[in-house]
Amino acid sequence: AQMDLGPEDILLLISRDPEKTARRLAEVRARREAEARKKVAEDASKLLRSANARYRKAERTEDPTEAARLRLEGEERLKDLANVDPSAWPWARWAYAAREHDLLVPPDGQAPVWEGLRVGVPSPWNPEKLEHVEFGRVKGTAIGVREAATATWTERTIDQVAAFKLQPEHFDVVWPDEEREAAQAAEHRIEQALRYGGNWTGLGWTLASDAWLARTWATHGARIVQRLAINHLLTGSRRTQLILDRTAALRGEKIAVTGRLFTSAFEPLSEPVVRARVEPNPGGAPGKATTGPAGASDFLMRAVPDQPGVFRGEIVASQPGRYRITLGEDAPASVDFVVEERLVEAGETAMQESVLRELAALTSGEFFREEELHRLPDVARSTAQRVQSRMAIEIWMSPFYYLLVLVLLGTEWLLRKLWQLK
Repeated sequence: AQMDLGPEDILLLISRDPEKTARRLAEVRARREAEARKKVAEDASKLLRSANARYRKAERTEDPTEAARLRLEGEERLKDLANVDPSAWPWARWAYAAREHDLLVPPDGQAPVWEGLRVGVPSPWNPEKLEHVEFGRVKGTAIGVREAATATWTERTIDQVAAFKLQPEHFDVVWPDEEREAAQAAEHRIEQALRYGGNWTGLGWTLASDAWLARTWATHGARIVQRLAINHLLTGSRRTQLILDRTAALRGEKIAVTGRLFTSAFEPLSEPVVRARVEPNPGGAPGKATTGPAGASDFLMRAVPDQPGVFRGEIVASQPGRYRITLGEDAPASVDFVVEERLVEAGETAMQESVLRELAALTSGEFFREEELHRLPDVARSTAQRVQSRMAIEIWMSPFYYLLVLVLLGTEWLLRKLWQLK
């Protein structure tokens, strides 16, 4: 009879603790089953990636016969996937999306995703609430992701997609009505990205899905075109945008300068600091300035955190006149502005150098600018003069008075000791 027993039955018969042995055997069986399911899931993911690669290659080939052969091979692999155990790999139902879309398939059997896919996953903070997510374009081993009612597309790697831990029930969800909120978010994004210059890349929509772009363009396309056209006309450059917070300033006021620079590949410039130049522009449009402008000078513009390619700086309007600011070396852009003289004395905040020089001359002094302060100690020592003055002091406040009192008291004490007087 024992010849019909399996190895596990024999272990239970000879074990001193059959219950403990049974638990151990159950754990071993569960681990082996999990490993088997994992192997099935990994093989299914490889098969789906192979099918996806054939469909994509069929789209690129120009030979109709070759394209038909590749699609046939893809269909054969999809049929094989339909026979995979759903307890190990439950994604056969959605694998057919490879016929029309480029799939991003995690290697360990997690859910495949593609452009246009919409899912709803439980919030990590409130499991009873769903967070709705839309997937965008596939870029290598990454894909664009957008949360519902927003206009921000972020790049997520294949490992980050696998970390979502999508389940089949997350695919069959009702997408919320986001038309109004998404339109407001897109309008805010356009204003933020293109207000101070920019281009299409600056919107951050390069990984957006085609369907979402079509909906957004239908609503905001005219505004985007207008913004991009204005930025190009104002600066005269495709790779450099430049804008001032004002084109006319009074003497002594600060002018904020914002620019966006791109490389020859139209990627945002990643330098921490760029140099801009402000110089006189006598040939500019007529303005109210009446005196000649100051000479040319350079100033620094620093990169703005979390805004690739955006740089900001500021200058102080000095001498009245017409000026031009130029930014960029390979593809420079320029903007003109005017500095006007103040007409109200109380409104003058700039340093009145001519008045200070005249005051220094009248008082036999000297005038120093900040770059000449190193001369001040030497000049102060060379021109130092001694001045004598008299002041009245009460006699009781003099130290000689206290010394005289001490001498008299000491003399009296010494004489009393010598003469043995009390």
